[in-house]
Amino acid sequence: MPYFQRVFASAVVIFVLLCSLCILPETVSAKRCGAEIPDSLLTLYLESDLVVVASIKSEKVLKVTDEYEYGKYLEVEKSLEISDTLKGRDLDSVTFNISEFKSNNSENTAEYSEEGEVYPKVGDKGLFFLTKNAETNFYELADYSSGMKKLKDAELDVYEKRIKELKQIVAAKKNQLPKLTEWLVRLTEEPITRTEGIIDLEGSFMALEYALEEEQAKTAEEKENVTPKEPILLDKNFRADNTPEIAKLLTDSQKQRLSNVFLLSINEHLMKLNDAGGEEEITPDYELISLTKHWDKTYLAMTSFAFLQNTDSSNGRKVSYLMSVVALFLDDEKLYEISGNYASALSEDENALTEVPEEEVPVPETISESEISAEVETSVEIQKVEEVSQPIVEETPVKMEQGNLDESTKKPVEEITYKQYKEIILLKFNRQYGTIISQISASK
Repeated sequence: MPYFQRVFASAVVIFVLLCSLCILPETVSAKRCGAEIPDSLLTLYLESDLVVVASIKSEKVLKVTDEYEYGKYLEVEKSLEISDTLKGRDLDSVTFNISEFKSNNSENTAEYSEEGEVYPKVGDKGLFFLTKNAETNFYELADYSSGMKKLKDAELDVYEKRIKELKQIVAAKKNQLPKLTEWLVRLTEEPITRTEGIIDLEGSFMALEYALEEEQAKTAEEKENVTPKEPILLDKNFRADNTPEIAKLLTDSQKQRLSNVFLLSINEHLMKLNDAGGEEEITPDYELISLTKHWDKTYLAMTSFAFLQNTDSSNGRKVSYLMSVVALFLDDEKLYEISGNYASALSEDENALTEVPEEEVPVPETISESEISAEVETSVEIQKVEEVSQPIVEETPVKMEQGNLDESTKKPVEEITYKQYKEIILLKFNRQYGTIISQISASK
C-alpha cells in the first residue's frame, strides 16, 4: 500500500478509536457525546409505579398513530402475565401500551422499526418497569429503550436480588447514600448488571467534576454565601448524574474492587485473544476504563503495558487490543495515532511491502530485543519509571524557502514488509509510553 494511502487508512482507524466511547449505546461516555443513554436500573426503579417479572401473553393493535410513505406507527397493547411483583400493587396481569413502527416493506414485520430495533413480542419474559400515564390512566414503559429487559432465568435471579436490596435501601430512609454506593459497586462486580452500575457511578464522577469546576469559578463573595443543601432523597427525582456525593463516598476498598473488575475483564479478553487466528471481535471494556481511570489510570495503564510487553508480537490482535487499552487509559494523542497505525497495518499481509519514510526505519542493530519485548514488573509496586525508555528528542525541521520545495526535497522512502513495519510501530509505541510515564513521575 502506498505511503499516503496507508496514512489515510490509519487516520480512519484513529477516528474510530477516538470516537469509540461515543458510539457505544450503553456507555456513560456516550452521554458526553450527545447519544441517548438508557435509564439505569436505579433510575428505572425509582421512576416506576410498577416493577414486575412477567411474560407477554398477547398483543393487539389499538390504532394507527402516524402514517408515512415508508411505513406507519401503531399503538399496540401488550398483555402481561405476572409471576412476581417487585414494586407496586400485587396483580396477576396488567396491560401496557407501546408505540411500534411497521414498515411497508413486506419482508419486515411489526417487530422491527426502521432502525432495526426489536420490540417486545408475545412469549418474551423478563423485567418490566411501568409508569402510569396520568392523562390516559394506561401503563407505559418507564423508558422506551430499557423499560423491558428480556432475561434468562439465571439473569433474572441476579436482577431480582439486586432490586430487593434496593427496595430495602429506599425504605430505610437513613444512610441511604453509603448503602446505595455499595449497591452500585456490587452491580458493577456482576457481569449481567455491570453496565447498570457503571452508568450511575460514572454519572456521579461527571457530576463531581462539574461541581469542582463550578466551585473554582465562584467569587470570594459567592463562596461566603453558602446556600444550605437540601437533603438527598431516593425518590422519583433522584439522579446519580446529579449526585457527586456518590463519587465522594467511594472508599479506597471499593475503588480497588472496581479496578479488580477491570483486571478480570482484561484477563478474560486476553484468554480469548490467545488464539492468534481467531475471528471473534474483542474490544476494550470502554465503560470500565472510563470509570476506573478516575482514580487508577496510571497503575492500570502500566499493568496493561506489562501485559503488552509479555505478549508474543506474532499475535497482532492481542498486541493491537493492549495498545488500545493503554492509549485509552493515558488518553494521549500520539498513542492513539500509533495504535491506529498498528491496527491499520494488521489488516495487511505481513509479507506484503509498504513504503515508509526512510528516517523512520532504524538501523537494524538499533532495534534491540529488549526495546521491543522488555518485561515490566506487574505487581502493585509497579512504580519504577526510571527503567522505561527515555523519550525521543525530535529533530527540529529545517525551514526551507518555498522556491526550493521541489521533487528533490521530498523525504526518501524505503520499502519494508508489514511485519517489519509493525515492529517499528510497536517500538514507537513503547517509547511514547515511556515518555508519558516519565512525565507523570516527574509531576508527582
